[in-house]
Amino acid sequence: MKTKYILFISLLSAIFFACEAPTSYSTPGFRFSGVVNSITGDSLSAYDEGLNVLRMDTIKVGDVISFNLILDGGTYNNLTSFSLTLSDTTSTMLLLPETSLLDNVFSSSLSDYKNNKFVFKSVMPNLYFPFQYVALKANASPTLKFEVTNDAKYPKNSTGSNTASLLIKTPIVNR
Repeated sequence: MKTKYILFISLLSAIFFACEAPTSYSTPGFRFSGVVNSITGDSLSAYDEGLNVLRMDTIKVGDVISFNLILDGGTYNNLTSFSLTLSDTTSTMLLLPETSLLDNVFSSSLSDYKNNKFVFKSVMPNLYFPFQYVALKANASPTLKFEVTNDAKYPKNSTGSNTASLLIKTPIVNR
């Protein structure tokens, strides 16, 4: 009788240890923590234009918008890189955290902080990333593009992606 139980427990143990670690093929993503605010404390609304495009309220020259972005690598996946791209660097500017803080999270040798390209230096499933967006001069169609990549390796012929992007349009008018 004991032999049957030992055999059964051994068989269950073998099955349990033969299983591979869980895998997931999650597309990375981002979300905003709280509301997007101007430096004056006004909250800005965003309207979904479809295909990962948001249109934010019109802002004025001199406005500083605070973003509290959360990057998410997805279930069982880790972030590998992140970038911010301005369509027009004469009408808008980004204010990033101090370089010493960026160096705690990103590889300084692989990243290009000046061009807003960030490569993670260690395994990280998600990250809180605060920054500010400054309106320098009037422009009807400036955009800010976010792009994030994770380490998911999708099976061949899969429709998934290990990269996600979001485009924000924010018209700027004179005061």
